[in-house]
Amino acid sequence: KATMHFQGKPVGTQFKASLEPGKAYEIRVDLPRLESIAANPGGAPGKKPGMVTQFLRTLARHRRRRRHLAGMPFSLSLQWRMPPAAGDPAFPREVAAAKQADVVIACLGLGLGYEREGLDKKSLEMPAEQDELVKRLVAVNPNTVAVMVTGSPLSFPWIAEHVPSILLAWYPGERGGDAIADIIAGDENPSGRLPMTFYRSTDQLPPFDEYDITKGKTYWYFQGAPLYPFGFGLSYTTFEYDDLRVNKEKYGIGDTMTIQVRVKNSGDRLGDEVVQVYTRYVSASGAARANERLPLRQLKGFSRVHLRPGEQKDVSIDIPVQRLELYDEATSCFVVLAGDIEIMVGSSSKDIKVSRQVNIAC
Repeated sequence: KATMHFQGKPVGTQFKASLEPGKAYEIRVDLPRLESIAANPGGAPGKKPGMVTQFLRTLARHRRRRRHLAGMPFSLSLQWRMPPAAGDPAFPREVAAAKQADVVIACLGLGLGYEREGLDKKSLEMPAEQDELVKRLVAVNPNTVAVMVTGSPLSFPWIAEHVPSILLAWYPGERGGDAIADIIAGDENPSGRLPMTFYRSTDQLPPFDEYDITKGKTYWYFQGAPLYPFGFGLSYTTFEYDDLRVNKEKYGIGDTMTIQVRVKNSGDRLGDEVVQVYTRYVSASGAARANERLPLRQLKGFSRVHLRPGEQKDVSIDIPVQRLELYDEATSCFVVLAGDIEIMVGSSSKDIKVSRQVNIAC
């Protein structure tokens, strides 16, 4: 079933249609002037969708005929709503629909009611009513996909454990519907990576007014088990790493480390892998022995590689030694420490495939 909202002035109307797979439909649009709906729910103005909107294009791609009558300017946007906090907590309509469906696509997450310019969310946890909705949907149809729409990290441990497919869409913009549909349908292979840590709960973090990052904040210093680590992201194919090489065993302050690793697409789908290089000091000296506050790991370089099934490539990433510098509070300067460092290469900050040690002599 599809629900389309036509929002105009002074009132909005709603049209509901039941669409059956394999049939062709004609949609006639003949409306007075409508205001464009912003596609970006953040604080900045969203771009206005084009005249041929994503909904009509998506129908065309799935062999649904569509008809656009010329006349007054209009805009049309496919949108979804988060489950309301009020109402029947058993979600009878949603559960009934899930029982009859082959696949459930649950669009979840946040919006302007939770986070925007001038409004911060109160915790990392998923809204409770959404968590309850997903539990009831999965109970009657385990073949469920969760699409997370958010501009910040969320905590959803139950969903992570029980829902087989989760797609993080962020706030995707005017073509977001197309991008989400293409990935779920398998027309595109996802290859995004998390630019932040997703924690299991707010309790894993120190108080908000604790500004010292070394007190367990970010993947640099967090020692617990996150929900999803920094750099995490899955693909419809799989990759293997081996043959890690470096251009030297000992480096000076002006040198550049060249890290090479062989990556193979071991699956049956064309896909991209994001090779990530992390470093950590195994031992260090100098600069008032700042190693008391050394990060657990730091991302120092990455490279995206496009591979066909069975194809392998040597990926090379250059890291200037100067990039290893850390802030020394005693001198109020950034310094490179002498000592041994471990070079770790993998697909996320927690999924390290190959590693080796080298020496920094300053």
